[in-house]
Amino acid sequence: MKFGLILTFLLMSQLAFGQTLNAKKVKAQMLERVDALSTKIDETTDALGNEDVALACEKLNEIFKILPDHLVAIATKMNLFDGKVIRMEQETKMHLIYIHQQKNLCNVGETGEFLELKELANKLKSIKKALVRQKKNIKKLDTDYSNAYHYYYEF
Repeated sequence: MKFGLILTFLLMSQLAFGQTLNAKKVKAQMLERVDALSTKIDETTDALGNEDVALACEKLNEIFKILPDHLVAIATKMNLFDGKVIRMEQETKMHLIYIHQQKNLCNVGETGEFLELKELANKLKSIKKALVRQKKNIKKLDTDYSNAYHYYYEF
């Protein structure tokens, strides 16, 4: 009886350890994605400071490709009933919409002549601050949830 109980305990502890390894892997992927977004935003603000609009538009396209994965990871792997996670999700949705608008403005003119450079630079700085906050929250909170999440965003 004791042997069976000990064996069961060992098997269950290994199962719990396996789940935490998966959560660590997901957390590492999310943090890498946030770091990639932060570097792309820095590169974009540098390009805007140098008034290199073509490079800034290219970097906006790269940011726009990463943001949907970031949003889905937040919504599917974190606790959707936590206020911090809800705020992260809503912020990321708003950032996605704003970056999409700016990406479309880049595509309208030949060299992105319809972009408001100062406004875009200021907004990118606020997005970067939000990403720093999100990174802290991702480090603190659990990422071992498995939520079903679908959002409809017409590109």
